[in-house]
Amino acid sequence: MELENWKRSAAGKAAVENGLIPSPPKTESTDKENFMLLRFAETKKVVARLNQANPHATFSEKNPFALMTAAEFATFASGLSNTTSSSERQHRGARELTLAQTQAGNIDWSTDKCMSSVRNQGSCGSCWAFATVGAVEFAQCKATGSLNSFSEQQLVSCATSAGHGCQGGWPTKALDYVAQTGLCSATAYPYTSGSTQQTGPCQNCEKQKLSVGGSVTVQGEGALQAALDNQVVVVTVEAGNDVWRNYQSGVVTHCPGAASDHAVIAVGYGIENDLNYFKVKNSWGGSWGDNGYMKLQRGVGGKGMCNIAAQGSYPKSTAVYPQADV
Repeated sequence: MELENWKRSAAGKAAVENGLIPSPPKTESTDKENFMLLRFAETKKVVARLNQANPHATFSEKNPFALMTAAEFATFASGLSNTTSSSERQHRGARELTLAQTQAGNIDWSTDKCMSSVRNQGSCGSCWAFATVGAVEFAQCKATGSLNSFSEQQLVSCATSAGHGCQGGWPTKALDYVAQTGLCSATAYPYTSGSTQQTGPCQNCEKQKLSVGGSVTVQGEGALQAALDNQVVVVTVEAGNDVWRNYQSGVVTHCPGAASDHAVIAVGYGIENDLNYFKVKNSWGGSWGDNGYMKLQRGVGGKGMCNIAAQGSYPKSTAVYPQADV
């Protein structure tokens, strides 16, 4: 019954639409229904362990990845590639949080008029393109007063200096590409790689000149929080784990793994139940997480929870941004 309810839910439908339901190996005699039941039962066990390890967060099997193994999900979440030198990824000159920052109020750009809706990258390692475009849309809106949708597909298929399409990319390089090249509208060059699972050939389209420059690098929780006072920030995180696969709400205080493999948008920070957090916007659709968002503990030092403070970047802009909603 639980599996059937999941199939009918928004999460189950998203799993079907995005090709996230694995088939039984040909070497196994298990039929597909029993295969799915076994996978679902295993995910429920994982969720129970996660809820014990993260008492300030809630995890649930009611997500689009409920029938995936940990290894399958890790492959899905891997959207960063080695398109930049290792020195760029080093945590150099990182700024830790000051006492004043830990006591600061909330900043939440997710409710701002310049924040686009949560999108879904589908079965393509294009998180880097979605995070980049989302940050550029926000910056362009702040500069012009108008929120427009730009093309992730252009980055996936054409930005060879920033990545390898569905095999991953690097947001800092993608921001620099956008500053030099401009972006087409999402209508002129719609996203298709999520369903085709292919990078696709680069197509011509009318590129719009944007009011943003190249990338500004942010390292350390203090620098990230300071940047968030003025704009959203693209961050790289370690997401290919059970915590991200099954997150539902609350503040994550334990994150397994070491290497960053995914790009999201940091959209604010705050305090929930006396726990400091950073808030991020993902590109796995609204049926994942807290309506597509997640909160990670703030103030842990070093590279931050799930590496959120290891490597951030945002597009330069001459616009003067008003304060976010407090």
